[in-house]
Order: sequence, then structure tokens, then C-alpha cells
Amino acid sequence: MAHLIEVTIAGGAYLGPKNDTKITINADRIMKVENVSSGQVGVSKITMDDKSEHYVTETQADLAKLTNK
Repeated sequence: MAHLIEVTIAGGAYLGPKNDTKITINADRIMKVENVSSGQVGVSKITMDDKSEHYVTETQADLAKLTNK
């Protein structure tokens, strides 16, 4: 069974939506979480197993709690 979590895509980040947008993703498919808060919109970048990327407002610590990793 998929481990679904809700994250917030950072509005205005790269090719993302104009406004902050909540989405549900399968935490089991997360391959990497990186901190990108060095002046960029968004706080963390999630890379999925299909190589798609999500720039989110959650911190790495928030994501660790959500994913139990």
C-alpha cells in the first residue's frame, strides 16, 4: 500500500504553479530531498524515482517526519 503524504509546491518556483499548491505524493517513491533555501523560492527539492522534481515549502526536517525516514 502506498504511503501518501501531502506537500506544498512552492508558488512561483521554477516551472511550478503561480501560487502555493498542495499535492499528494507517494513517499515511497521519493529518492532524494535537498535543501534549496539559498535565495530560491521554495525550501526543499524532492526528486522522485521517475526523476520528476518538486520544489516544496516544507523543510527537510518536516519531510523526514512525514516520510518516517
